[in-house]
Amino acid sequence: MVLFYKKKGDFGKPVTSGSGERFKEVLKKHYPWDDHLRIPHPSSISVTMKERINVLYGLLRNSLTHELGVVSSTHHHELKIHNTVIDRIQIAKPDPPLAEEQIEEIELSPTRPQNVRDLIIPVFPDEEGKNAVHIVVHTLYWGVRRMVENLTAQPNLMAHAVQYLNT
Repeated sequence: MVLFYKKKGDFGKPVTSGSGERFKEVLKKHYPWDDHLRIPHPSSISVTMKERINVLYGLLRNSLTHELGVVSSTHHHELKIHNTVIDRIQIAKPDPPLAEEQIEEIELSPTRPQNVRDLIIPVFPDEEGKNAVHIVVHTLYWGVRRMVENLTAQPNLMAHAVQYLNT
Protein backbone atom coordinates (compact mmCIF):
# COMPACT_ATOMS: atom_id res chain seq x y z
CA MET A 1 0.00 0.00 0.00
CA VAL A 2 2.71 2.47 0.84
CA LEU A 3 4.10 2.35 -2.68
CA PHE A 4 1.20 4.61 -3.68
CA TYR A 5 2.63 7.33 -1.44
CA LYS A 6 6.20 8.30 -2.08
CA LYS A 7 8.57 9.38 0.61
CA LYS A 8 9.77 12.96 0.37
CA GLY A 9 12.66 13.02 -2.03
CA ASP A 10 13.33 11.25 -5.28
CA PHE A 11 12.03 7.88 -6.39
CA GLY A 12 15.56 6.92 -7.41
CA LYS A 13 16.57 6.69 -3.76
CA PRO A 14 15.57 3.69 -1.64
CA VAL A 15 12.62 4.21 0.67
CA THR A 16 13.97 3.27 4.08
CA SER A 17 11.85 5.23 6.51
CA GLY A 18 8.48 6.82 6.92
CA SER A 19 6.55 3.79 5.69
CA GLY A 20 4.51 3.63 8.90
CA GLU A 21 3.22 7.16 8.49
CA ARG A 22 2.57 6.53 4.80
CA PHE A 23 0.65 3.35 5.69
CA LYS A 24 -1.52 5.32 8.12
CA GLU A 25 -2.02 8.09 5.55
CA VAL A 26 -3.21 5.59 2.92
CA LEU A 27 -5.68 4.12 5.43
CA LYS A 28 -6.87 7.57 6.47
CA LYS A 29 -7.45 8.84 2.95
CA HIS A 30 -8.52 5.73 1.05
CA TYR A 31 -10.06 3.10 3.36
CA PRO A 32 -13.88 3.44 3.25
CA TRP A 33 -14.22 4.74 6.83
CA ASP A 34 -17.45 6.61 6.13
CA ASP A 35 -19.27 3.30 5.77
CA HIS A 36 -17.88 2.14 9.13
CA LEU A 37 -18.42 5.35 11.05
CA ARG A 38 -22.01 6.02 10.00
CA ILE A 39 -23.33 2.65 11.20
CA PRO A 40 -23.88 2.36 14.98
CA HIS A 41 -21.23 0.34 16.77
CA PRO A 42 -22.51 -2.95 18.25
CA SER A 43 -20.70 -2.41 21.56
CA SER A 44 -21.11 0.56 23.83
CA ILE A 45 -17.56 1.65 22.99
CA SER A 46 -17.25 4.01 20.04
CA VAL A 47 -13.94 3.67 18.19
CA THR A 48 -12.59 6.74 16.40
CA MET A 49 -11.02 6.62 12.95
CA LYS A 50 -7.62 7.41 14.45
CA GLU A 51 -7.94 4.54 16.93
CA ARG A 52 -9.01 2.19 14.11
CA ILE A 53 -6.01 3.21 12.03
CA ASN A 54 -3.65 2.72 14.99
CA VAL A 55 -5.10 -0.72 15.71
CA LEU A 56 -4.74 -1.80 12.08
CA TYR A 57 -1.23 -0.41 11.93
CA GLY A 58 -0.13 -1.86 15.24
CA LEU A 59 -1.73 -5.25 14.89
CA LEU A 60 -1.89 -6.04 11.22
CA ARG A 61 0.82 -4.10 9.47
CA ASN A 62 3.46 -3.68 12.14
CA SER A 63 3.21 -7.01 13.97
CA LEU A 64 2.79 -9.04 10.76
CA THR A 65 5.69 -7.30 9.06
CA HIS A 66 8.13 -7.22 11.94
CA GLU A 67 7.05 -9.98 14.36
CA LEU A 68 5.14 -12.53 12.23
CA GLY A 69 1.84 -11.56 13.82
CA VAL A 70 2.96 -11.76 17.44
CA VAL A 71 2.10 -8.67 19.46
CA SER A 72 5.11 -8.48 21.75
CA SER A 73 4.82 -7.47 25.36
CA THR A 74 7.21 -4.60 24.71
CA HIS A 75 4.83 -2.96 22.22
CA HIS A 76 1.34 -4.08 23.22
CA HIS A 77 0.97 -1.16 25.67
CA GLU A 78 0.96 1.16 22.64
CA LEU A 79 -2.28 -0.37 21.31
CA LYS A 80 -5.13 1.45 22.97
CA ILE A 81 -8.76 2.34 22.46
CA HIS A 82 -9.99 5.14 24.72
CA ASN A 83 -6.77 4.80 26.74
CA THR A 84 -7.53 1.13 27.43
CA VAL A 85 -4.60 -1.15 26.60
CA ILE A 86 -5.54 -3.97 24.25
CA ASP A 87 -4.44 -7.35 25.62
CA ARG A 88 -5.81 -9.69 23.00
CA ILE A 89 -6.61 -9.66 19.32
CA GLN A 90 -9.05 -12.08 17.80
CA ILE A 91 -9.79 -12.48 14.13
CA ALA A 92 -13.55 -12.89 13.93
CA LYS A 93 -15.04 -14.93 11.11
CA PRO A 94 -18.73 -15.23 10.35
CA ASP A 95 -20.65 -17.96 12.10
CA PRO A 96 -22.39 -19.48 10.25
CA PRO A 97 -20.10 -19.08 7.22
CA LEU A 98 -21.18 -16.66 4.54
CA ALA A 99 -23.28 -17.96 1.67
CA GLU A 100 -22.00 -17.56 -1.88
CA GLU A 101 -24.48 -14.72 -2.51
CA GLN A 102 -23.18 -12.85 0.54
CA ILE A 103 -19.58 -13.23 -0.61
CA GLU A 104 -20.54 -11.97 -4.05
CA GLU A 105 -22.26 -8.97 -2.47
CA ILE A 106 -19.08 -8.20 -0.50
CA GLU A 107 -17.05 -8.39 -3.70
CA LEU A 108 -19.33 -6.17 -5.76
CA SER A 109 -20.89 -3.67 -3.36
CA PRO A 110 -19.42 -0.13 -3.44
CA THR A 111 -20.99 0.53 -0.01
CA ARG A 112 -20.78 -1.68 3.02
CA PRO A 113 -23.28 -4.54 2.66
CA GLN A 114 -25.74 -5.24 5.45
CA ASN A 115 -24.03 -8.53 6.34
CA VAL A 116 -20.65 -6.82 6.87
CA ARG A 117 -20.22 -5.89 10.52
CA ASP A 118 -17.99 -3.24 11.99
CA LEU A 119 -14.28 -3.79 11.36
CA ILE A 120 -12.98 -3.41 14.92
CA ILE A 121 -15.11 -4.52 17.84
CA PRO A 122 -13.72 -3.82 21.31
CA VAL A 123 -14.68 -6.31 24.02
CA PHE A 124 -13.69 -4.80 27.37
CA PRO A 125 -13.36 -7.17 29.20
CA ASP A 126 -13.76 -10.44 27.32
CA GLU A 127 -14.77 -13.78 28.88
CA GLU A 128 -11.28 -14.18 30.38
CA GLY A 129 -11.06 -10.66 31.77
CA LYS A 130 -8.77 -9.38 29.00
CA ASN A 131 -9.33 -6.27 26.93
CA ALA A 132 -9.84 -7.77 23.51
CA VAL A 133 -10.36 -6.42 20.03
CA HIS A 134 -12.14 -8.49 17.42
CA ILE A 135 -11.16 -7.75 13.83
CA VAL A 136 -13.89 -8.97 11.50
CA VAL A 137 -12.20 -10.70 8.58
CA HIS A 138 -14.85 -10.25 5.89
CA THR A 139 -15.21 -6.59 6.83
CA LEU A 140 -11.45 -6.14 6.48
CA TYR A 141 -11.59 -7.89 3.10
CA TRP A 142 -14.41 -5.63 1.89
CA GLY A 143 -12.65 -2.48 3.11
CA VAL A 144 -9.23 -3.35 1.70
CA ARG A 145 -10.82 -4.27 -1.63
CA ARG A 146 -12.59 -0.88 -1.76
CA MET A 147 -9.40 0.89 -0.68
CA VAL A 148 -7.35 -0.72 -3.48
CA GLU A 149 -10.07 0.23 -5.97
CA ASN A 150 -9.98 3.81 -4.66
CA LEU A 151 -6.19 3.93 -4.93
CA THR A 152 -5.95 2.43 -8.40
CA ALA A 153 -8.65 4.76 -9.74
CA GLN A 154 -6.40 7.78 -9.12
CA PRO A 155 -3.97 8.33 -12.00
CA ASN A 156 -1.52 10.40 -9.95
CA LEU A 157 -1.17 7.66 -7.32
CA MET A 158 -0.80 5.00 -9.98
CA ALA A 159 1.92 7.09 -11.62
CA HIS A 160 3.77 7.15 -8.27
CA ALA A 161 3.39 3.39 -7.94
CA VAL A 162 4.64 2.75 -11.49
CA GLN A 163 7.58 5.10 -11.04
CA TYR A 164 8.48 3.44 -7.73
CA LEU A 165 8.25 -0.05 -9.20
CA ASN A 166 10.45 0.99 -12.15
CA THR A 167 13.29 2.15 -9.89
